[in-house]
Amino acid sequence: MTTDHPHPEHDGGLVAQARDKLRAPPRRDMHWVALGAAAFCAVCALVFAAAAVLAPPIRHGPAAKLGVE
Repeated sequence: MTTDHPHPEHDGGLVAQARDKLRAPPRRDMHWVALGAAAFCAVCALVFAAAAVLAPPIRHGPAAKLGVE
């Protein structure tokens, strides 16, 4: 019964392949996520400001409470 062992000249390539597979994946740049979140908050603030400026004024008189103009 014989077992086929890899030849010593092939071990270097196999070890390099194994190291490549075991190496941690590179971290992705997260600055785009922060930039996107900041842009989303800026757009929300602009929409809220526009709604506050364009909304009709609120009346605090007694006729407004009764619904009579």
